Amino acid sequence: MGRVSRLAASLGKTPVAWHEAGTATDLEPTTVGQFWGYVEPIDDMDAKARGFTAVGSDQGKLILSPADAIYLDMKFDADSPLGLTWARGVTTARRAYEWDPAEVVDGVADEQILGVEAPLWTETARTLADIDALAFPRAAAAAEAAWSPAAGASELRTWESFAARVGALAPLWTSQGIGFTPLDGIPWAVEVAAGADRGDA
Repeated sequence: MGRVSRLAASLGKTPVAWHEAGTATDLEPTTVGQFWGYVEPIDDMDAKARGFTAVGSDQGKLILSPADAIYLDMKFDADSPLGLTWARGVTTARRAYEWDPAEVVDGVADEQILGVEAPLWTETARTLADIDALAFPRAAAAAEAAWSPAAGASELRTWESFAARVGALAPLWTSQGIGFTPLDGIPWAVEVAAGADRGDA
């Protein structure tokens, strides 16, 4: 890992590696780690991720993408034909919303978090409609968790406030041809087409 990270940096690139690479003792100091573990880390996932903040600059060393919160390819409910469940079961919109990036890896400060990623692997997605169904509304939940104050820090940073605001996006998404999944627990601003899949929020 050290040799490869230095090679990438020598070509003017910023190396990015999964959190497991944080155990390497000779990483290029500019290497950014990507934490794909869980909101409550297991198996020393957090210790491995801290390896990236132990070398080089204290700024922007980790990208957070905890699988059980914002992997968009996880099932949004148990009956969904799309998605997987390996990351602690289904990932509801509420689970995607109610986490705080700064609380995931102990000992990593806000300024050491470069950003958040909500990936969508496509093992079960075959069409653009499948991608929309998996991504929306959970992509909006991930965005607010990433770019807003901690949950509960404001009356706007609550599940109830978010559910009302994201439900109001339904006409916009519909007008843009985004085939969101109208999950239960969100007051949608448009009638859901008869027969549309609904999940538990």
